[in-house]
Amino acid sequence: MELVEYLLSTGRSAVLESFFEQRVDDSYAEVSGRIEQMMAVERRDEAVRLLSDAGFMPEVGEDPETGELLIRLCNCPIESVIAVTRKPCRAEERLVSQLLGKELERITYMPDGDDSCTYRIKHDRPSVKNSDREVATQSSSGSEAP
Repeated sequence: MELVEYLLSTGRSAVLESFFEQRVDDSYAEVSGRIEQMMAVERRDEAVRLLSDAGFMPEVGEDPETGELLIRLCNCPIESVIAVTRKPCRAEERLVSQLLGKELERITYMPDGDDSCTYRIKHDRPSVKNSDREVATQSSSGSEAP
């Protein structure tokens, strides 16, 4: 925690953001060959297992109005870091999108007082690829919002 606060207070937030982005890249690289070959339901189940192993306590549901898949992350394993900076949240969202192979939308957010971070998985929209990450990061780097 002290290191996170130091990096932020000395204007080195880019180092912190780079760390979390690399962590996502490394996590996905470990499973990408296997998960990309799976059918949608198998891929969802594997993504939920991986998120559970990482300490997020995921739950799967369905939006009653749209029928779209919902993934609730009921725990934040790095809650103390999120209390200081929300930079890891963008990386987490990208990881969930990559694991599922779908674009998603965060509809609840623990740092805003919700009891979970919930993602709505959009039908038939591919996820943001690593090559697109830098464009997304650049467009969102101006603020701390997710």
